[in-house]
Amino acid sequence: MQLKPNDPAAASIQARVKNINLPGGEKNQTFKTDHLGTAYDKALAWAVPLEAALKKGLIPTELLVAVQTVRERNATGNPSFFQMLRDYESQPHAKISASFKEIAGNLLKEIDKVGFREITMDWIHDRLDYYKDVKEYAPGTIRKRIETISLIHEYTKRRLLGGDGDAKFASICDQLPMNYARRDQDAAEETTPQKVAARPLTIKREAAIRAVFSGATEIAKNSVPSLRDPQLEVLFTLISNTGMRLQEAYLLRVSDLDFKNFVAHVQGSKGWHGVIKHRDTFIRKVVRESLQAHIKANHLENDDYLFREGWWDGDCMSLHKPERKIARKKTSSYLSGLFRALYKAADVQGLTEHDLRHEATIRYIEMEQNDKAIYNREDLKKMMGWTSDKMVSHYLSKWRPEIGASRVSADL
Repeated sequence: MQLKPNDPAAASIQARVKNINLPGGEKNQTFKTDHLGTAYDKALAWAVPLEAALKKGLIPTELLVAVQTVRERNATGNPSFFQMLRDYESQPHAKISASFKEIAGNLLKEIDKVGFREITMDWIHDRLDYYKDVKEYAPGTIRKRIETISLIHEYTKRRLLGGDGDAKFASICDQLPMNYARRDQDAAEETTPQKVAARPLTIKREAAIRAVFSGATEIAKNSVPSLRDPQLEVLFTLISNTGMRLQEAYLLRVSDLDFKNFVAHVQGSKGWHGVIKHRDTFIRKVVRESLQAHIKANHLENDDYLFREGWWDGDCMSLHKPERKIARKKTSSYLSGLFRALYKAADVQGLTEHDLRHEATIRYIEMEQNDKAIYNREDLKKMMGWTSDKMVSHYLSKWRPEIGASRVSADL
């Protein structure tokens, strides 16, 4: 049982009871304070008996019809999305990540009662229109929802229609165009030469950002300590030239840097179920010089974190895993906000911290020695921490040697 807010003085309270036997897995009810009693007392009077009955396997009469409807749909080969999800999660060897649980939880609130046979391609296209035009979700958010629906739907189709496990069924995602998550106007812009030619961090944009660091650009006095912190410029240089994710960058220790072989040993932040995936990435001359000056100026030892002063000193590593996760999330949120403030001060529009990772990929593609590209597809996959060729193909399709500053020297 959950009460929001859990405050006896609140004028309005939403009570939530969760149970596998409830349609959608939960039942919500909102109560308000009036002459009959307080919202808090009403919520308890409703939720406590319901929860007790469900624990005994008893379903209240008013909910019995809804539950029976779900059971009938399952029996006729038309399970609800709620049941499809539960079946998928109950697989003997199912590995359910935290991000999957979060997305699935959001979908349960939206489409828990939608039946398997109702999820047609027409329904998917209607859903896409809803996400784009009504909710105005970002393409990444849309893609994650549709991919999750597709995964669960394909599993259910395989289970209902039988097969030896190797049967091939066209998934929902297989039947959608490449840029299905983009809005129509965005997809149209993507085909223009100007859009294709654009890159996240142009020479002009980087110069404007460096001007904030150097003091050439005037900024608000209260922003000076954070935006002109030398550490921020080191972090900016590091990410834009190596493609490290934000957390991967601030978790680096001095011992992770091999200046002799020009390599950084990165602790990947995208491991499945918390499994750390280490990888090595090249650190070019401009990055090495920046890091070496930073280490010397701050008198850092081999086991020290690079950004121990003010951002990440590793103290929370001794805490429990949930607390470490919360601490890292706070640090990442703070630094993301710092980058947003930096771009605003530099008057750079439409740039995010994660765009620096995209820029680094393009720079790797551009690097050449003796008129030959240094890194091949497998090199890019390993350095960027990707598991397939999909992302490599994405960047190679965007890059053209005639765009702006073409291939650059190796900068070894």
